[in-house]
Amino acid sequence: MLLFWIWIPAAGAKGKSSKEIHFRLVPQTGILFKTGGGRLQDSLRSVIFVAPEASLEFQITNHWFGVLNFAYAQLRGKRVGGVTDNANMYGPTLGFKIVSDTNDASTGDFFDDTRWWFTLQAGPYVTDYQSQGLGLARLVETQIGANSGIGFDYFFKTNWGIGLQAKFHYVYYSRDDYILFTAGPSLTLRF
Repeated sequence: MLLFWIWIPAAGAKGKSSKEIHFRLVPQTGILFKTGGGRLQDSLRSVIFVAPEASLEFQITNHWFGVLNFAYAQLRGKRVGGVTDNANMYGPTLGFKIVSDTNDASTGDFFDDTRWWFTLQAGPYVTDYQSQGLGLARLVETQIGANSGIGFDYFFKTNWGIGLQAKFHYVYYSRDDYILFTAGPSLTLRF
Protein backbone atom coordinates (compact mmCIF):
# COMPACT_ATOMS: atom_id res chain seq x y z
CA MET A 1 0.00 0.00 0.00
CA LEU A 2 2.93 2.32 0.70
CA LEU A 3 4.15 1.92 -2.89
CA PHE A 4 0.70 2.95 -4.11
CA TRP A 5 0.90 6.29 -2.24
CA ILE A 6 4.51 6.98 -3.28
CA TRP A 7 3.60 6.73 -6.98
CA ILE A 8 0.48 8.95 -6.84
CA PRO A 9 2.37 12.27 -7.32
CA ALA A 10 3.95 10.85 -10.49
CA ALA A 11 0.54 10.08 -12.04
CA GLY A 12 0.13 13.55 -13.52
CA ALA A 13 3.76 13.74 -14.71
CA LYS A 14 3.59 10.83 -17.15
CA GLY A 15 4.98 11.79 -20.53
CA LYS A 16 4.63 10.06 -23.91
CA SER A 17 8.09 8.44 -23.64
CA SER A 18 7.71 7.07 -20.09
CA LYS A 19 6.58 3.56 -19.27
CA GLU A 20 3.19 3.03 -17.66
CA ILE A 21 2.44 1.38 -14.35
CA HIS A 22 -1.11 0.21 -13.54
CA PHE A 23 -2.65 -0.66 -10.19
CA ARG A 24 -5.89 -2.64 -10.65
CA LEU A 25 -8.57 -3.74 -8.14
CA VAL A 26 -11.23 -6.25 -9.14
CA PRO A 27 -14.16 -7.18 -6.85
CA GLN A 28 -15.44 -10.30 -8.56
CA THR A 29 -17.44 -13.44 -8.17
CA GLY A 30 -17.07 -16.81 -9.81
CA ILE A 31 -17.84 -20.47 -10.31
CA LEU A 32 -15.90 -23.52 -9.12
CA PHE A 33 -15.51 -26.42 -11.55
CA LYS A 34 -14.07 -29.66 -10.22
CA THR A 35 -12.18 -31.81 -12.71
CA GLY A 36 -13.08 -35.09 -11.02
CA GLY A 37 -15.09 -36.57 -8.18
CA GLY A 38 -13.80 -36.44 -4.66
CA ARG A 39 -13.90 -34.40 -1.50
CA LEU A 40 -14.11 -30.97 -3.20
CA GLN A 41 -16.79 -32.20 -5.59
CA ASP A 42 -18.96 -33.47 -2.76
CA SER A 43 -18.48 -30.77 -0.14
CA LEU A 44 -18.09 -27.34 -1.79
CA ARG A 45 -20.66 -25.16 -3.51
CA SER A 46 -20.03 -24.18 -7.10
CA VAL A 47 -20.85 -20.47 -6.76
CA ILE A 48 -18.10 -18.24 -5.33
CA PHE A 49 -19.42 -15.01 -3.87
CA VAL A 50 -16.11 -13.53 -2.70
CA ALA A 51 -13.13 -13.54 -5.09
CA PRO A 52 -11.26 -10.20 -5.01
CA GLU A 53 -8.09 -9.63 -7.00
CA ALA A 54 -5.37 -6.94 -7.11
CA SER A 55 -2.55 -6.52 -9.60
CA LEU A 56 0.41 -4.30 -10.38
CA GLU A 57 1.33 -4.07 -14.07
CA PHE A 58 4.59 -2.68 -15.49
CA GLN A 59 4.92 -1.70 -19.15
CA ILE A 60 7.83 -3.55 -20.80
CA THR A 61 7.36 -2.53 -24.43
CA ASN A 62 4.61 -0.69 -26.28
CA HIS A 63 1.95 -3.44 -25.97
CA TRP A 64 3.51 -5.83 -23.38
CA PHE A 65 3.20 -5.54 -19.60
CA GLY A 66 4.65 -7.62 -16.77
CA VAL A 67 2.03 -8.49 -14.14
CA LEU A 68 2.24 -9.23 -10.40
CA ASN A 69 -1.17 -10.47 -9.30
CA PHE A 70 -2.85 -11.68 -6.11
CA ALA A 71 -6.19 -13.49 -6.28
CA TYR A 72 -8.31 -14.83 -3.43
CA ALA A 73 -11.40 -17.02 -3.50
CA GLN A 74 -13.60 -17.99 -0.57
CA LEU A 75 -15.16 -21.37 -1.32
CA ARG A 76 -18.15 -22.16 0.87
CA GLY A 77 -19.26 -25.66 1.70
CA LYS A 78 -22.47 -27.59 1.39
CA ARG A 79 -24.02 -29.07 4.48
CA VAL A 80 -23.50 -32.82 4.11
CA GLY A 81 -24.53 -35.08 6.98
CA GLY A 82 -24.47 -32.21 9.48
CA VAL A 83 -20.93 -31.21 8.47
CA THR A 84 -19.95 -28.08 6.52
CA ASP A 85 -16.55 -27.86 4.79
CA ASN A 86 -14.96 -24.66 3.53
CA ALA A 87 -11.86 -23.71 1.57
CA ASN A 88 -9.88 -20.59 0.81
CA MET A 89 -7.67 -20.19 -2.25
CA TYR A 90 -4.77 -17.73 -2.36
CA GLY A 91 -3.01 -17.22 -5.70
CA PRO A 92 0.03 -14.93 -6.00
CA THR A 93 1.01 -15.11 -9.68
CA LEU A 94 3.48 -13.59 -12.12
CA GLY A 95 2.94 -13.24 -15.84
CA PHE A 96 2.39 -10.96 -18.79
CA LYS A 97 -0.40 -8.95 -20.37
CA ILE A 98 -0.70 -7.80 -23.96
CA VAL A 99 -2.87 -4.76 -24.70
CA SER A 100 -4.46 -3.60 -27.93
CA ASP A 101 -3.47 0.06 -27.66
CA THR A 102 -1.39 2.29 -25.39
CA ASN A 103 -2.45 5.73 -26.60
CA ASP A 104 -3.37 8.36 -24.03
CA ALA A 105 -7.03 8.38 -23.15
CA SER A 106 -9.65 11.05 -22.60
CA THR A 107 -10.68 11.71 -26.20
CA GLY A 108 -14.31 11.28 -25.17
CA ASP A 109 -14.88 8.38 -27.57
CA PHE A 110 -15.49 5.01 -25.89
CA PHE A 111 -13.68 2.99 -28.57
CA ASP A 112 -10.66 5.33 -28.73
CA ASP A 113 -10.27 5.35 -24.93
CA THR A 114 -10.70 1.57 -24.47
CA ARG A 115 -7.88 -0.96 -24.25
CA TRP A 116 -8.60 -4.63 -24.84
CA TRP A 117 -6.18 -7.07 -23.22
CA PHE A 118 -5.20 -10.72 -22.71
CA THR A 119 -3.16 -12.06 -19.79
CA LEU A 120 -1.40 -15.32 -18.91
CA GLN A 121 0.03 -15.93 -15.42
CA ALA A 122 1.38 -18.74 -13.25
CA GLY A 123 2.46 -19.19 -9.65
CA PRO A 124 1.82 -21.00 -6.39
CA TYR A 125 -1.82 -21.44 -5.41
CA VAL A 126 -2.47 -22.19 -1.75
CA THR A 127 -5.63 -24.19 -1.02
CA ASP A 128 -6.65 -24.08 2.64
CA TYR A 129 -9.31 -26.78 3.05
CA GLN A 130 -11.15 -26.89 6.39
CA SER A 131 -13.43 -29.72 7.41
CA GLN A 132 -15.59 -30.08 10.49
CA GLY A 133 -15.94 -33.82 10.09
CA LEU A 134 -14.01 -37.04 9.50
CA GLY A 135 -11.34 -36.04 12.02
CA LEU A 136 -9.69 -33.71 9.49
CA ALA A 137 -9.55 -30.22 10.90
CA ARG A 138 -7.46 -28.52 8.22
CA LEU A 139 -5.44 -29.38 5.13
CA VAL A 140 -3.26 -26.67 3.56
CA GLU A 141 -1.58 -27.47 0.27
CA THR A 142 0.50 -25.30 -2.09
CA GLN A 143 0.68 -26.33 -5.74
CA ILE A 144 1.43 -24.65 -9.03
CA GLY A 145 -1.51 -23.09 -10.83
CA ALA A 146 -2.08 -20.88 -13.84
CA ASN A 147 -4.65 -18.42 -15.07
CA SER A 148 -5.54 -16.71 -18.31
CA GLY A 149 -7.96 -13.89 -18.84
CA ILE A 150 -9.40 -11.28 -21.13
CA GLY A 151 -10.90 -7.90 -20.50
CA PHE A 152 -10.98 -4.24 -21.30
CA ASP A 153 -10.26 -0.93 -19.59
CA TYR A 154 -12.10 2.26 -20.54
CA PHE A 155 -9.97 5.24 -19.47
CA PHE A 156 -12.55 7.94 -18.78
CA LYS A 157 -9.76 10.18 -17.43
CA THR A 158 -6.07 10.14 -18.31
CA ASN A 159 -5.13 8.12 -15.20
CA TRP A 160 -8.40 6.40 -14.28
CA GLY A 161 -10.07 3.46 -15.98
CA ILE A 162 -12.98 1.14 -15.39
CA GLY A 163 -13.59 -2.14 -17.14
CA LEU A 164 -14.57 -5.78 -17.03
CA GLN A 165 -12.46 -8.90 -16.85
CA ALA A 166 -12.94 -12.67 -16.90
CA LYS A 167 -10.34 -15.29 -15.94
CA PHE A 168 -9.90 -19.05 -15.78
CA HIS A 169 -7.67 -20.34 -12.95
CA TYR A 170 -6.47 -23.96 -13.10
CA VAL A 171 -5.24 -25.25 -9.74
CA TYR A 172 -3.55 -28.60 -9.24
CA TYR A 173 -4.70 -30.00 -5.90
CA SER A 174 -3.86 -33.55 -4.82
CA ARG A 175 -7.39 -34.32 -3.60
CA ASP A 176 -9.12 -32.75 -6.62
CA ASP A 177 -7.77 -30.50 -9.36
CA TYR A 178 -10.11 -27.60 -9.87
CA ILE A 179 -10.84 -24.69 -12.18
CA LEU A 180 -12.16 -21.33 -11.04
CA PHE A 181 -13.93 -19.02 -13.48
CA THR A 182 -14.00 -15.48 -12.10
CA ALA A 183 -15.40 -12.28 -13.55
CA GLY A 184 -16.12 -8.77 -12.41
CA PRO A 185 -15.66 -5.04 -12.85
CA SER A 186 -12.24 -3.44 -12.50
CA LEU A 187 -10.88 -0.09 -11.39
CA THR A 188 -7.48 0.86 -12.80
CA LEU A 189 -5.13 3.66 -11.76
CA ARG A 190 -2.49 4.45 -14.40
CA PHE A 191 0.84 6.12 -13.60
